[in-house]
Amino acid sequence: MRILISGAGVAGLTLAYWLEKHGHEPIIVEKSADIRTEGYMIDFTGTGWDVAERMGLIPVIRERANPAENVIYKNGQDKVTAQVSVQKLLEAGGGNNFVALNRRDLVLTLYESVRDKVEICFGKSIEGLTQSIDHVEVTFSDGSSDRFDLHIGCDGIHSNTRKLVFGPASDFVHHLGYQFAIFQISPLQYDLARSYQMHVIPNLQVAVYPTTPDKWLVFVLFKHDSPAVPFQKDRISLLKERLEGLEWYVPEILDKINDGDYVFQDTLTQVQMAQWHKGRVGIIGDAAYCPTLISGQGASMAMAGAYFLAQAFEQCESHEDAFQMMDAQLRPHIDKIQASARSFASTFVPKSYMRMALINVVLRLSNASIFRSLVGKQITVNSILPAK
Repeated sequence: MRILISGAGVAGLTLAYWLEKHGHEPIIVEKSADIRTEGYMIDFTGTGWDVAERMGLIPVIRERANPAENVIYKNGQDKVTAQVSVQKLLEAGGGNNFVALNRRDLVLTLYESVRDKVEICFGKSIEGLTQSIDHVEVTFSDGSSDRFDLHIGCDGIHSNTRKLVFGPASDFVHHLGYQFAIFQISPLQYDLARSYQMHVIPNLQVAVYPTTPDKWLVFVLFKHDSPAVPFQKDRISLLKERLEGLEWYVPEILDKINDGDYVFQDTLTQVQMAQWHKGRVGIIGDAAYCPTLISGQGASMAMAGAYFLAQAFEQCESHEDAFQMMDAQLRPHIDKIQASARSFASTFVPKSYMRMALINVVLRLSNASIFRSLVGKQITVNSILPAK
C-alpha cells in the first residue's frame, strides 16, 4: 500500500520503518524545514526499548545516551534534601534495559534509520483531504495533491490530521493545569556530575541537566490554568517574570538567557479519543493518545502504536480490521498510563510544602535496601510487546 504519514517525529519515523520493512510505500510529510532538534530528557525503557531493539537501534541509542546516575532534590541554599540512584532503583525493580536520552537524539536515530529508504518531504503540510471507498485524496501546502491508500497522522499533540478528520482539539485535548518550558544555557560554575538536579517549591519545579560539556538543559514546570501558550517572542520575559525571586541556581540561569533565545514551551496535556481511526485515516502517538511527559512513556507508546499498526496491516485482510486490532492491543495500556500520569502530577509538582516534605521522606527511604525493591518495582516500566 501507498501510505502517507504526517509528522517526522518518533511515531511517524517508527511507522515508516516498519511499513517499508513489510513492503509498503510510506511517504512522510513534515511541516518543519528539517528534522526537529528541540527536546527534553526522557527515560527510554520498556516498550520503546523493545521496539528499538527489533529495529537494531540499541547500540546507537546507547552511544547517544546521557546517563543520569542520580536524581537530586535541592533547597534554595543548594543543600540536598533527597537523592536517589536511578540505576540502583532500576536494578532493584528488575529493569536493566534503560538509558536517559534526549528526545531529539531518539528522533535523530530513527531518522537515520529511514532517510535512505523512505521519501520524506520537509517544509510541507496537509491542507485538506477527502476520502473515497478506495483511496484518500490529499492537498498540500505547496498547492500539489496526491492519492494514497491510507493516511496516518503522527503529527503530535496539535495534530492537523486530527482536526481535519475527527474535529476540533477542544473535543479531545484535556489540559492538566500545568505548562512546561525547556531551553539551553552555557554551564554554570557548578559540577552536576551526571545528575539531574532540581529545585521544587509549591506548584513549580526547575531542573537542570548537563547534556553536553558546553550545554545545560533547563526544564521548568509550573502550575498554569490556561492552556494558551505564549508566542515565542514573549516566552523569555514571561519566564523571567514567573521565576523572579527564586533561590538556588535560578538567578544565574536567568542571567544566562536573553530575549532572542529559543524556548520550547507547551502545556501538560492529555489527548483522549474514543476512536483512533475513521475510514482510511488513522492517528497514533501524541496525536491520538498523548499521556503527557510526566508519564515517562510518551515516546515508548508512540513507538508501540507504530509497531502494532504495521504488524496489524500484515496480519489483517483490511485496513479497518488492522485499525481495530491495534486499538484492542494498545488502548488498555494507554488508559492505565494516562490515569497514572494524572495521579502523579501532584507528586511531580507538589502543591504544598507539607507534601514536598512527605515526598522527600519517601525518596530518602528508597535508598534503604529494605524499601529499594518496593520503590524500584513501582518505577520500573515493563514492555507491552508480546515475546518474539
